[in-house]
Amino acid sequence: MTVRYTIALEDHKAFQAAVRSAVGGFLQVRCLQSFGGPISLLFLVWLFTHYEYGIWPTIAGIAPAIALSIYLWRESPGLWRRANLESMHREGKLSGHLGEHSLEISKDGLLECNAAGQHLSRWREIQTIYSTAEHTLFITRTSTGYILPKKSVIEGNYEQFIESARALWQATGA
Repeated sequence: MTVRYTIALEDHKAFQAAVRSAVGGFLQVRCLQSFGGPISLLFLVWLFTHYEYGIWPTIAGIAPAIALSIYLWRESPGLWRRANLESMHREGKLSGHLGEHSLEISKDGLLECNAAGQHLSRWREIQTIYSTAEHTLFITRTSTGYILPKKSVIEGNYEQFIESARALWQATGA
């Protein structure tokens, strides 16, 4: 079973927002990535200097730690931020993500074809199938995913496709 559809930039933004909702612990991971390292460095500075120099080296390290935290928050994980999507689109870096796509269900997995090529995600690689009123997201364990916008289906039956995909995914024990 195959469905053909198009993805606009707004669909891609919706995908990023929905992934944050569908993947548990997203905010915790972002906070750990952004603040965990600088806080650990401050702790180490304190641990190795507080006996001899007091708290002053740690206080001196607060400003660079805050700057590093802000930098990490803004830059990681890149694609998750809407502002980065806008700039990537302007630079032409979303060529394979936007435009016409097709998803095909097979016993092996989900095959996506687009202008950039094709990719097979085996059923065991798919972490979750998440639906909103307007989109269905296939989120994989390999940090990739597929968005299927309901309104953008050109060919195929959206509801039947989702139902068949869920049935095969669940049958494989994923």
